Amino acid sequence: FHESNVPQIVPKTHSYYEYKSSRNIASISGASKKSSSKQPHIPSLTSVTVPQYAAIAAMDPLSSAIAYAHNNEIFFVSDKCELKKLNPHLHLITAMSFSSCGKFILSADCCGCIQLQSVLGDKGYYYQPIDEAITTVTFYGKIFAIGTISGKIYIYETNQERPLRLLLFNKSAITFLSIHPNCEYIASVSLDSTIRIFSITQALCVRLWKCPTKIAMSVRFSHDGKMLIVACS
Repeated sequence: FHESNVPQIVPKTHSYYEYKSSRNIASISGASKKSSSKQPHIPSLTSVTVPQYAAIAAMDPLSSAIAYAHNNEIFFVSDKCELKKLNPHLHLITAMSFSSCGKFILSADCCGCIQLQSVLGDKGYYYQPIDEAITTVTFYGKIFAIGTISGKIYIYETNQERPLRLLLFNKSAITFLSIHPNCEYIASVSLDSTIRIFSITQALCVRLWKCPTKIAMSVRFSHDGKMLIVACS
């Protein structure tokens, strides 16, 4: 893709800007003096597969297809490197995820709007919006979940416009969610330094861990559901 320095238009007065700022972590170098030699290029997901100005990206779990967002627009790149523009949002897109079958893309924005659409570019399906910024989404089978800037977790079924469950356990923004392969449990990590596993049917927190010195940034169940992988800052 052609790279260009396209600025990210995120109003500094919006609560989502404060959330993004809180996730920026300054890097620390162990060298006592600046090296005059040029550092080797380290490829990353952003620089290799999507334009550098794309703040949000997702990867098809079954192929090399990807999707990325710039401001309120969504772009899909097939495994044959064919680029397609999908249905946009009216506001800044803040989270995006592929379905487990790779045929649908779930997206959400800073004003709480939620859209589900086919990668073929068909008309999108909209769910009941919420009244705050959405920070993360996850999708598995016929269930998806969204996390908000205040720490709420909404569980949806794809065929229902309204939420199936509302979980009110976290005290700060949700940074990542992952649904268990059996669709009974969902894991969350939050800026309140907690890692939680919830029962979706019972709407209860069944496991809780705390990270006293670090912030958990992402979480994933393994494919067989026997392990939980957490990345910390």
